[in-house]
Amino acid sequence: MKKLIIAILAIVFFAPFAQAQESVTEKLYEKYSGKDGFTTVHITKELFSMIAQMNFDGEDAKEMNEMKEAMANLQFIRILMFEKGEGGSSADFNAFKKDLSAFDLDGYSELMVVDDKDENVRFVARQEGDIFKEFLVLIESDDEAGFISIFGDIDFKTISKVSQT
Repeated sequence: MKKLIIAILAIVFFAPFAQAQESVTEKLYEKYSGKDGFTTVHITKELFSMIAQMNFDGEDAKEMNEMKEAMANLQFIRILMFEKGEGGSSADFNAFKKDLSAFDLDGYSELMVVDDKDENVRFVARQEGDIFKEFLVLIESDDEAGFISIFGDIDFKTISKVSQT
């Protein structure tokens, strides 16, 4: 009986910590999704699961099967972009850019920065051991801003395969 009580207490205590970590983009995606001027794309794990069940043949079968394996470990891909001239106000655009720059990227490593005259693009990733948990592309220019978040368990071998295809 004592073991049962300890087990129940352990489950109750540790359950909140066992939830999947959310992406830094989660709240921002929810805040701006559906607003004028914003384009949102959300690709779910269910679509990746469907693709993982497909069989490919032909000359591209090997590459497609490698991509399929990589997608099986993804949780979601989210894209949120604002383009001036696509609706929405300048105030929305400025607020969104401010929210983007306020991301807490603690635990993320900067992989690459493309800093052009008119555009700044940052590639960052959050890694746990040999597994990447999230790739995040942050895009900012005078007339557009946004992000692409690829969230899941992606190892170096998978990244290598995907980059070769």
